[in-house]
Amino acid sequence: MVVAVQLEHDIHGFAITIPDFTTFRIAFPFVDLLNDGFSSFVYAPVNWMNLNLVGILGLTVYGLFTPPATMDPPSDPYAFVPSSRASAPGEVYFNFSEGISDPSSPNGYVKLAPSAPEIPWNFIRNVTNQPFTGNGIICDNQIRIFNTSLTKPPFDPISVSGSVFLDSSLYSLKLNRNDAKGWLFAAAFKENNFIPCPLLNGYRGTGSGDSL
Repeated sequence: MVVAVQLEHDIHGFAITIPDFTTFRIAFPFVDLLNDGFSSFVYAPVNWMNLNLVGILGLTVYGLFTPPATMDPPSDPYAFVPSSRASAPGEVYFNFSEGISDPSSPNGYVKLAPSAPEIPWNFIRNVTNQPFTGNGIICDNQIRIFNTSLTKPPFDPISVSGSVFLDSSLYSLKLNRNDAKGWLFAAAFKENNFIPCPLLNGYRGTGSGDSL
């Protein structure tokens, strides 16, 4: 299982500009959706999002349950914990509360600090470039590009570890783990929207700049 906190910034498509939005997503990669023993998809059943009607409607097409939420920080995927309260140097956090409510009493959060890598970076590149769906019918082919200035020095990906918590009144999943492992990174992306999932049979990325 993957817990992903994402800020999508400066998004253009269908002759419109979509306001930035932040999401907290539960995802399950390496799903053999087409039963071909090769093509990998991400099943993403639920995705909390700050109040962005275009974004919420877009994800609903893919079958993701997308309840609105109040995010802290409101327009970034994480913020630094003040040094006086941090349990480790460089510790970051992200909280969300369901609905339009006080994020100081969160339904979900992550708290992470830099650590030695325990999950290979190439694994993250692969997982984050698998097409995702919530209904198995329509897929989002979002392609992250890892060879731009966003992901190169001085903006190298940072391996992290820490805790993740989820206690939702809207979705029947609870998490309380102190052994989360992952990466903080920024990446450019391009997106092929609303693709019938069977058309992605055999998909394996498009080149050295994105997935393996």
